[in-house]
Amino acid sequence: MNYEVYLRNDEGKRGSLVNGIVSVTSLMRFNQPVKWTITGAGLEDCPLADNARIAIFRDGKLQYCGYVNSKETKYDAKTRIYDWEVSGLSDLGKLSDRLTYPDPAVTPPNPNDSYSATGLHSVILLNAIDINAGANANSNRRDEKLIISEQRPVGDTETIDWKLDSLLKMVQDSLKSSEIQIHETWDLSNGTWDIKIGNPQDVSDKVIFSVDNGSISSWERTVTAPKANYLIVTGCQDDNKQYLYTRVWDQASIDKWGRIEGVVSRSDIKRIIEKDANNQVTYEEPWASVMERLETAAYEELEKATAKLGYKITTTEVNRNVYQEDYDIGSIVSVRIGSDEFFAKVDEIKITYSKGVETITPSIGTMQKGELQSVFTELGTLKEQIKVLQKGM
Repeated sequence: MNYEVYLRNDEGKRGSLVNGIVSVTSLMRFNQPVKWTITGAGLEDCPLADNARIAIFRDGKLQYCGYVNSKETKYDAKTRIYDWEVSGLSDLGKLSDRLTYPDPAVTPPNPNDSYSATGLHSVILLNAIDINAGANANSNRRDEKLIISEQRPVGDTETIDWKLDSLLKMVQDSLKSSEIQIHETWDLSNGTWDIKIGNPQDVSDKVIFSVDNGSISSWERTVTAPKANYLIVTGCQDDNKQYLYTRVWDQASIDKWGRIEGVVSRSDIKRIIEKDANNQVTYEEPWASVMERLETAAYEELEKATAKLGYKITTTEVNRNVYQEDYDIGSIVSVRIGSDEFFAKVDEIKITYSKGVETITPSIGTMQKGELQSVFTELGTLKEQIKVLQKGM
């Protein structure tokens, strides 16, 4: 396995090769920019300038492009050796350099204003990126290298509100309530990068991580009690100024852990009202439809709150379990550990390359910021366990 790091020139294309590389570490997490660290040593100072743009290749294939945001250099006068470490993010991190303007045409923005859009989830998010950082942003806010290609819309119909905030944070916060995935692609022949939003790839029928087939060399299991297994979930107010609400619970969890009550406000579940150019109402969503969306949201909230069983596994590549050939970040795979068999998302992959040796560690249900990000229940599919709005509970 061989890694190469190239500078990108002012046109965004591949430039000169970076010499003196000792190690490359890449940390990929679901719906987050790649975090990378490169170390090097030699008789020359660090060849990467502040905010340099780079391209990382693995066996001649482009892995990702990124930019420098941290650099440390040490010099030993006796040996005359420079040791340096450079860290940064993939280009997706550049979205944190932009704000979500309530009205992208107004500069400066009014911090008290807000923006609301209704439509398919991916369409809203891609449009938000486009008008705040892409080709349709004001010229002084535009990332000239960023394009947003035509792509098939995915996700449910949503109403998304935003105020003046980080563009990347808004996108990531919105994606927490869905299973759709944002990812980047690059075209170094013309120096552009593209943002795509789609559904994770389900390869669970062919990619099976198991001790028995030799693809798991070690594993760690984490079990946490539920934050709640009986939820009251509220939405918007109806015509009578009464808040819509529903109740959901996981009876299997209650039997095991006891009843743990909680309440969640889903103020984002609002009635969809469309108007024409003359501000005349052309469509009013039936309240029954609003309730259906609230009940769907309640399932989501219960799944977030339920007991969690998470695994972090260290793998060994075997036939049909090869990184990037068979699975990648966000892929849905099968895992078999003892009596536990389940489908789960690969929500983190850490790759370390040093002295010609590459180590790949995918994680399922790994700890991130104190919470399990990929979750599943011990007793099967939530939809089979949950009874919604049963009277007398």
